[in-house]
Amino acid sequence: MCGFLDSANGLLAQFANPASAVWHPSGVLYVADSTNGRIRSVNVTSAAVATLAGSGVASSTDGVGTSATFNNPMSVQLDATFTVLYV
Repeated sequence: MCGFLDSANGLLAQFANPASAVWHPSGVLYVADSTNGRIRSVNVTSAAVATLAGSGVASSTDGVGTSATFNNPMSVQLDATFTVLYV
């Protein structure tokens, strides 16, 4: 279903226009949830979906976690050491 919902049960989670995803070797998939203006994490073992960053407000504000805002994030990428996530 198209929308927004974080959930410990990944089958209940909702995304709106997931534009890009990148795999981390720890077993996490990071997703740019474009329309929702959030960066989401999917734990591939448990299937839990959580918001890593972004408040859902279409803006451009630096911040940590949900204090940050994005305007239609289209891509995520990890650096070569898997320690920095670029949006």
